[in-house]
Amino acid sequence: MLDPTVEQQYRESLFVLLEKSKTTRSALYLMEPTGEFRLVAHYGFSPRDLPAAQFGKEHPLIESVNRFRKPFYFNSPAESESLRAQMESSHTLRLLAAPLYDDGRLIGIIEGRDKAGGELYHQEDARAIAAVAAEILKIRRRTSGSPDSSPEPGDIPGFFDLSAREGTALHPAPDAAPVIETPRPRPPKPAPAPARPPLTRREAHLFRGFTSTLLLDPKVAGVVFSLWTEEAAEFSIGTRRPFADDARESVVESAREVFTRLFPGRAAPTELRFNVEYPHGTHEAELTRSEIQALQTSALVSEEGRAVLFSLIFTAEPEPALAHAIREIHLLVRRSVSETREAARYRDAYRGLIRRFLEPGLKNHAALVSHSVAVARVARRFAAFLQLPESTIEQMTVAGLLHDVGLRELSYDRVSEKRPLSEAEYRLARDHPSVGAMLLADVEFPYPIVPLVRHHHERYDGGGYPDQLRGEQIPFGARLIHIVEAYDAMTSPTSYRPTISRDEAVETIESKGGTQFDPNLAAKFRDFVASGGIEKS
Repeated sequence: MLDPTVEQQYRESLFVLLEKSKTTRSALYLMEPTGEFRLVAHYGFSPRDLPAAQFGKEHPLIESVNRFRKPFYFNSPAESESLRAQMESSHTLRLLAAPLYDDGRLIGIIEGRDKAGGELYHQEDARAIAAVAAEILKIRRRTSGSPDSSPEPGDIPGFFDLSAREGTALHPAPDAAPVIETPRPRPPKPAPAPARPPLTRREAHLFRGFTSTLLLDPKVAGVVFSLWTEEAAEFSIGTRRPFADDARESVVESAREVFTRLFPGRAAPTELRFNVEYPHGTHEAELTRSEIQALQTSALVSEEGRAVLFSLIFTAEPEPALAHAIREIHLLVRRSVSETREAARYRDAYRGLIRRFLEPGLKNHAALVSHSVAVARVARRFAAFLQLPESTIEQMTVAGLLHDVGLRELSYDRVSEKRPLSEAEYRLARDHPSVGAMLLADVEFPYPIVPLVRHHHERYDGGGYPDQLRGEQIPFGARLIHIVEAYDAMTSPTSYRPTISRDEAVETIESKGGTQFDPNLAAKFRDFVASGGIEKS
């Protein structure tokens, strides 16, 4: 029997998958000494559709895991001949899975089913489930007394490149050969993985901004950020000219020298990967080693055998004043990374605390949590689309997470069923904005949250609740959350109401601009969806 504390840790890791990829149902299986895979934790399943309690090595999911050996996904039953019957029988439209390896042995599987809003799985979802697999492996080792080491190399996709790997996902196209068909050789034992990846997505965007800015100086021939691990070194190069082979080797030599100083006695990886971008366009003439007059490399991040390095390449020897500016640039980039990372840690901890409002203890309100996370995600993207200040974007995120927290206290299981509500149940459900505001009243948020929670069901024409506010009397954030929540309620498969298509939902919101919704925000939400904002979120 699994220790309840350990089971809860596994469940919390599965919840991260919901938060990062909007997977509405997920399950964790671990291998028994008999070779059977036993269900040890699950999230989002109703009592009527629980996943299989156990299965053997002949199960089609094991067949797919042995074929890909990395996270993979299918966006319809027709895409997988072996899993088609299982997906259809469990009413699963999308399936995401990842193996758990320990010293090259398959010890478990994570399975995710369907995304909120009926959206498709993408490569980012494969990365998210790989990160969850790494965390679950740590929990297993920690609670079973096994020595700590990282998942099998390659099971966690690279963190550095945000776009180059699109198209190389382990998502097999229908009637096409899988990307990886045979197992690859396993090293004896991989190095421990850090608690956080050496480079976050936000940091990568930050680096791209630095690259584009620095290349405005004609003396700067290239800006290089490189991620070094035990397995490989990945170089992201921003330049105006293609690099000749000898110029590329100069960059590698400079970065390798810094890596060996950071980790004395450790051999630098021999596998090199390159991604070259031209943010200001490209010239035909190649940059050669002989043209490089100065090349400076410094470390931005160094932890547990992994490092992110920053290199600047000049075609003219920097003058003393410029040399001083270069040192300042290196320090500025490093400081920006540090501040970004600290801010990310704060946000992670802060949102984790907020999440506890939605699901205290072991009580399972999976549909409520799924809806709240989806609203928070879309609200954040919509606020960013409107070019609101960063603090306001974060405010919309937190308000989206907490807008329905009052339902937690109001017999949510009854009011969330897909059936007409009785008059008493309807009155009870209408109380949730007031109850949520009351629950949050004593919490000191860094920005107003309570008014947004209390008024997110007010109507623009004054016919809403609880205070019948109208127009500009309704807080801006509450008007924004109202639109996003309505959209998710109309399109999410976990909604309490029958779902409609994305286009129909947008049309409904725009048609009710001026009555139920802020007409200006309703029109901008249409533009936001048309721009692909929902997919990005």
